[in-house]
Amino acid sequence: MMKSSTVHPQKNIVRFAVVLTLALIIQLPVIAGAEELRVMTRNLYLGAEIQSLAAAGSYEEFLDGVEDALMQIAANNFSERAEALAAEIVEKKPHLVGLQEVYDFKLNGGNYPCPPFCDYLGELLLQIEAQGASYRPVATVKNFDITIPFFDGMIVSVLDRDVILVRDDVETADIDVSGFCPDRVSDDGNGCNYQLVASAEIPPPDESSDPLTIDFTRSFVAIDAWIDGFPVRVVNTHLEVRYPDPDNPFSPFIQAAQAQELTIFLQLFPNEEGGPTILLGDINSSPEDEPIRTQLPFGTIVPPYMQLVNAGYIDAWPLRPGKPKGFTCCFGEDLSEKADLYERIDIIFSSEKPNRVRANVVGNSPSDRTDSGLWPSDHAGVAGRLRFP
Repeated sequence: MMKSSTVHPQKNIVRFAVVLTLALIIQLPVIAGAEELRVMTRNLYLGAEIQSLAAAGSYEEFLDGVEDALMQIAANNFSERAEALAAEIVEKKPHLVGLQEVYDFKLNGGNYPCPPFCDYLGELLLQIEAQGASYRPVATVKNFDITIPFFDGMIVSVLDRDVILVRDDVETADIDVSGFCPDRVSDDGNGCNYQLVASAEIPPPDESSDPLTIDFTRSFVAIDAWIDGFPVRVVNTHLEVRYPDPDNPFSPFIQAAQAQELTIFLQLFPNEEGGPTILLGDINSSPEDEPIRTQLPFGTIVPPYMQLVNAGYIDAWPLRPGKPKGFTCCFGEDLSEKADLYERIDIIFSSEKPNRVRANVVGNSPSDRTDSGLWPSDHAGVAGRLRFP
């Protein structure tokens, strides 16, 4: 005898709810991952303090200073530090990394011996690959770039760059900024040198020669990227120190003018894809910096951190759980020495407020030091995970 079928609507509703819940649980990691952005800002450090070279009273004194700097750079062995810096990137797995002080030192046109004559970008990429990760440079801007006739016919060349690295699984597109800075644009069109920079004149080698002018150029560089389809614009910068000339009380105007130029760019070049703009960098300005009131026509000098916050950019660090100080600056010139960090000048800014932030300072723990005891850089870095609505 055939039994009649009976419909149990409540049981069917329960089964449907269970199936729907399981489907959502399965999909949640994909949805969340599409909107979590991992970024890092990292100053690689030249390896010596060179601002004092500008005070040389003769060309011979200048060359002596260069020789001392090269010895310090060699002692702060970048080949060794690159391994530690790469380990930070491999551990944190950022989608994009803003690098500052990405130097290329050459002797007679070549990177040998290294140290001190290293290509910092090449060394870092080799170490990242050796540790099992894959990153590529997608935007580069040249800063400080000079050639120095050295002893016995040797030629020393020094190039500083700001670079954006991207993880190999991230799609990117160039940003043409040439309309903003047509006479100061980077070779790849993604960055601009700032209009106002600190400079110094070095005495000539002889009376028949002109002084050697050094422009301590600073810049910004930008790129568009998509993280699982989520659009983001990333800008990386390195601003001048607050007092490039300690004897000139108005020299902070250089840093402030660079920050103003940067904020104008950010306002004129928003992310057209609708996602946030993330600003990474060593801005050489902390939340504690106060405006400097002057009697000059431009009145008050507003520090970069305050300018960027006033322009609507949100500092990600205070949004993370807890209240750690997050200091990133600075270790001493000699990276083998113990030092205490005392201010937060390496910042992750966002044009939109993330609804969750996880951030860490990297390179500040004794366990981060190299086998010979070197800190990875004279700065610590900041790695952040930002989730947007």
